Amino acid sequence: MFDFTDKSVAVVGSSGHLLERNYASLINSHDVVIRFNHAKTEGYEDYVGSKVTHRVVNQHVFDGTTPKDRFPNADPNFVPKLKNQHILLIRPFGNPNIYQKRSPNNDVTILSNQNWNEYRKMLGNKKDPSVGFIGVMVAISSSTNVNIFGFDQTNEPNLTKRHYWENIKYHFRGHDYNPEKEIFKILAEQNKIKIHS
Repeated sequence: MFDFTDKSVAVVGSSGHLLERNYASLINSHDVVIRFNHAKTEGYEDYVGSKVTHRVVNQHVFDGTTPKDRFPNADPNFVPKLKNQHILLIRPFGNPNIYQKRSPNNDVTILSNQNWNEYRKMLGNKKDPSVGFIGVMVAISSSTNVNIFGFDQTNEPNLTKRHYWENIKYHFRGHDYNPEKEIFKILAEQNKIKIHS
């Protein structure tokens, strides 16, 4: 998929608590910086840095069909506006030939069903892995220097600081963040990742 051998990787989650931290310089110092879905940097550079080399996105974000009742401020043209990023598209539908046209200024890679099924199995085959979980798994597949930031999502439905760039209260019940956190804890104990809280 991606080869991060001998590269440092920052995997930057979307938590609103990143606005209470000062990780910008540390994040920007990495060779590879992975972000997710609609995560913005413009206007938030002092907190989350400005560098983006890779982005993991769901189908609705890629297509610009994110439901407004879930994310009122979602820009349907967010992906076409991106430049010079490697996009990893999760579970696409339709003809793969159209994906490069939708994002002409970026390389687009599709997550294989094999990888999807592997990640889902790691979580007990009960709920789908989040894009954040997938991003961490992709990072550790070839890098031995992985730092993760802004990964404090919970299953709490009324979480108020879910995303640092928008105020939303919607909670997607298709994910279970508890087993993801347990796996991150194990990976940290094994020195495969470093968690910056």
